[in-house]
Formats: sequence, C-alpha cells, structure tokens
Amino acid sequence: MYRKKLLKEGLVYALQPFLERGVAFLLIPIYTAYLSPSSFGKWQLIYSISFFILPLMNAGIDSACWQFWGRSDKYSVEHVLFNACLAKLTTGIIVLLGFVIPILSVVNFEFRLEFSIYIVSAFLFSYFQIFQQYLRAKNFSGTYLSLALSYGAILGGLNIVGVTVLLLDFRGIIFGNVFANIVAFVCVLLIAKRTKTTTMKMDLLLIKAMLGFGFPLIFGNISYVFISQSDRFFLKTFSSEFEIGLYSFGSQFAMLISVFIISPLFSWWNPILRWKIYNRPDGREIFSRLNRLIVVTLPLFTLIIIGGIIFVGKYLVHNEAYLAGFGITPLLAFGQTFYGLYYFNSVALLFENRTKTISGIVFSSAFFNILLNAILVPRMAMYGAALASFLSFFLMYILSLFFSQKAYRIQRSLSLEVTMIFLSASIAFGSTISVSQGWLRPQNIDIIFLLAGIILTIAMGIANREELKLIINLVKPEINRC
Repeated sequence: MYRKKLLKEGLVYALQPFLERGVAFLLIPIYTAYLSPSSFGKWQLIYSISFFILPLMNAGIDSACWQFWGRSDKYSVEHVLFNACLAKLTTGIIVLLGFVIPILSVVNFEFRLEFSIYIVSAFLFSYFQIFQQYLRAKNFSGTYLSLALSYGAILGGLNIVGVTVLLLDFRGIIFGNVFANIVAFVCVLLIAKRTKTTTMKMDLLLIKAMLGFGFPLIFGNISYVFISQSDRFFLKTFSSEFEIGLYSFGSQFAMLISVFIISPLFSWWNPILRWKIYNRPDGREIFSRLNRLIVVTLPLFTLIIIGGIIFVGKYLVHNEAYLAGFGITPLLAFGQTFYGLYYFNSVALLFENRTKTISGIVFSSAFFNILLNAILVPRMAMYGAALASFLSFFLMYILSLFFSQKAYRIQRSLSLEVTMIFLSASIAFGSTISVSQGWLRPQNIDIIFLLAGIILTIAMGIANREELKLIINLVKPEINRC
C-alpha cells in the first residue's frame, strides 16, 4: 500500500511541473523557427515585469493556506480555500487599481496593452494554482493530474496557433497564455461549484490571520523575483533585446532543473507531510538525514539533466543564433541547485514561524544581486547576469543554513556540504569560462556533463544506499497517514 501510494504521488508531482513549465521547452522548435532572439526577448521582458506584480496581488495567500491546512483542525479545507480566494481577490483588486493602472498611465511603456491583458490573465491563473493546492491537500491526485495535462495541452496548442497560424510574432505567445489562463479560471469556477466551496461563509478573522502570515512573505517573494528576473532589465539597459533573447533561451534550459528535480521533490515532500514529521519525536533526525541526501543528489542530478537537455535542445533549435545561450545555462542551473538547498533550509524557519527571517534572507540576496548586475552586466553582458544570479542564490543558501540552524538545529555534515558546493561551483565556473573564452562551443558541453554526472551519481548511490533505505523507513508511516 505504501509503495503504491508513494509511486502514484511521485509520478503525479513529477509530471505536473513539467506539463506546465516544460511547455516552453517543448515549443523551442516553434519559437526558434518563427521568432528572432530579439522578438523572444520582448516577450521575456513582459513576462519578467509581470513577475514583479503577481507577488503583490497574491499577498502570500498560497503559503498561508498550507499553514492552516497543516496545523489547524479548527477549519475545513474548503473553508480555508474559500476565504483564501476572498483575500486574494481583495489584494488583487487593490494592487491593480491602486498600483498597476496608475503606473501604466504615466510610464511610457511600448507594450502597455499587451502587458495589461497578460497580467490580468496571470492573476486569474493564480486561482487555478491555489485550487491545485486544494486538490493536493485532499489527495485528489487523479483530478490534479487531469487538470495539469489539460492545461499543458491547451497552453501549448494555443501558443502554436498564435505563433505559426496567426503569425503574431511574440504577441502569439501572449495570445496563447492569456486564453489558456482564462480556460483555467473557468475550470476553477466549475470545481468550486462541484466541491461546494462557494457555499462557505466569509471569516474575517481567518482572512486577517492568513494575510498576517502571508504579508511578510510578499517582500521575500518580490526579492526572489529581483534575483531571477531583474537581470533582463540590466541587459535591456546595457545591451539589447537580442541579448535578452539569448539569455532567456539559456535560462529556459536551466529552469528545467526546477521542473525535473526541485518542484517534484518539494511537491511530493508536501507541507502537510513536513508538519507531521516536524511533530514527531525523531523529526530532527529525519530532517538531518534528508538534508545529507539532498545535498548529495541535487548537484549530481543537475549535472545529468543539464547534459541531457542541452544534448536534446541543440537538435531542436532552428536558428543557430540561439545556441550561444547555452553558454550561461550551467551557471543558472547550479544557481537553481542552491535555491533548492535554500528551500529545504527555509522549511525550518517556517516551522518556527520565522517568515520575516525568510523575507530578510531573500531581500539581502536580492540587493546583492542588483549590485552585482550593475557591476557585471556592463562588462560581461549575459555572462555577468548569469554570474550575478549564481552568486545570489549561493548567498541565499548560506544565509538560510545559518538562520535555520538557529531556529531548528539539526545535525549536519559540513564537510559533505562544502565538498558538494566546491564541486558545483567548479563545474559551473569552469564550463562558463571555457565557453566565454572560446575554448569550448556552448553546444558541446553536454557530453562532459552527462559523463561526469552519471559516474558521480553511481558512486554516490552505492555509498549512500543504506542511508536512503533508512530514510524511507522513517518517513513511511507519515506518508501512509497523508
């Protein structure tokens, strides 16, 4: 029973992020055939700006839901969901009317109309995401997977129509995303009616508590956006939309580390399961062993996945000008590895309700990122932007390690962590320097990464197989109860 449930949940959560965010990867042949790097850069600029607005509109409500679902028996799942939607609607309207519209009315932004339409649809899609959380909390994995499959297919199909049939250039991508988000929102309304969520009553005290938990996270979420997206604006200022296109192309591949590893891992290791283990007498021992396992596996899997996706990706590209973007993929990919390690550490801070500390960590890293971009991008263009992102995520990891140990101390193998950090940094810097200096072609780093990753993973797997078995036996009872 345990193994079947574990396999089922693992497959669902491994597929979901790929279906949603992996669509862009599958559409690479279309994008590179119909869009120039400059056109792709224009879309990425609009996409990046929206990332700065959405955390304000969502107000940390998504994280607050897990807080009340995981710890409180006072409220039903539907009651929390209904009031979360009301809170999200309130903050969304306030931000839209009080911030977005006034700024767009005075700022000379070339793509004002396109951005306005897209941001509204993206906010509607956030309701789809919170209902996906609801399905996870209720263990409706079949419905969860069906929605993910449907949305991925609709998003991909509409993007193809917009770019190849309607020939809207980068606006074809906006067309596809907007209409896919509208369809997703309609699905939300149907689910809400079927689950009788709309029959719940407004609970002002609950809404206040959820906003109180989520509000500090806004600053952390926006700060994270600065780390992951602000480099586009520096490239726009000091370089060109063509450079943004190349950088965004390379970043698409790097973000697949999140799609294939980080998102499935932390979706399976869901918040309700984390809280159950936290409340166990041996909770610290389990988290300690999990930490050692994650520190080893994340860098090694990053090597394999980056090698594999670059190997596949170079055959999908129709315009060879895009291939230069592979040069920054390793740095950005290992930056995502450090983000995964930060994410694991930050769970300890959530346990102790240290949301302000989390926001402080991300804010400090964001400030560091902006400073590095201002220094490096004018001198190194997209390589400087990639280096700034890598170092910023590394700082997030270091700060989270320090503060999580103060809040929720577990036994750590610092020698192991230092070894894996050195390995990750050496490979990332070595490959980037080799490409930037012309010693190695960007599309030829795949074999090096694949071989190194496979050899090291086999060696580490043999060395840590007993540790993995022990972790599974410790976590098994709580998985069966979820």
